[in-house]
Amino acid sequence: MLIFGMTKAIDDEDYSDYYHLQTEFHDIYTNKSKNDELIRIIHQLKKFFIKQSYHKENHEIKKKLHSSNDEHKTILQLFRDKNVAELEIFLRNKHWNVENAHYDSLE
Repeated sequence: MLIFGMTKAIDDEDYSDYYHLQTEFHDIYTNKSKNDELIRIIHQLKKFFIKQSYHKENHEIKKKLHSSNDEHKTILQLFRDKNVAELEIFLRNKHWNVENAHYDSLE
């Protein structure tokens, strides 16, 4: 499971693996939409939100990445529940909100 792998990568400070796993996670749910315009927009947002490397010296990084990964768990549960309306609100207002970009763009 990708979310478990992301948790392990965060705990192990293997941020390269975390980056690849979270990219895979986001690709799965965006590609399921089969909406080419949405996929294009999400890929642009990912470039802004998802940092490709993290400095291990930053002591807050684990806490912030675990918080982001908790959001991934919520996204997965909303998909499982087929709660499309709540999923849209959560993605727009929480996970992909520009004000929260600092969670995935720390140095």
